[in-house]
Amino acid sequence: TVRHDAQPELFDLYAATLAALVGGVLEDALRHFEKRLLDLIGYGVDFATEADTGQPVRAEAQYRFRAGSGVVTVAAEHAGTLVSGRVLLGLARGAAFADEADQRQARALMRAALDHCLEGRELRTRTVARSLRRHEQRPGGQQT
Repeated sequence: TVRHDAQPELFDLYAATLAALVGGVLEDALRHFEKRLLDLIGYGVDFATEADTGQPVRAEAQYRFRAGSGVVTVAAEHAGTLVSGRVLLGLARGAAFADEADQRQARALMRAALDHCLEGRELRTRTVARSLRRHEQRPGGQQT
């Protein structure tokens, strides 16, 4: 955020995410932090609604992400990040992802959405997560 822009909800979210990361729910916690971060800073994406039609996202359909617009069905757009409706709805609802494939799709989608609004700046959550992972993997290291 910009200097002198108090964001208490963002910092509460950050604290809750750090606790979740220590608890071991790395991928889900990071994706939901990223989605909520975008919402709080005014770049939120409606993952439950098709951008081009206004129709609800269908779990069984495939979508592409268009930066600045949202998600569109594969037939309507041929560039962007391919993601299943199931993953979009999981992000919209804050649900856990079913498997690694869903986690990869969510990660790629959120990376594309963040890259669009960060204009080349780095998001530090991944650095923090890697640091936590290294700490937990140290011989004799204890989890708190």
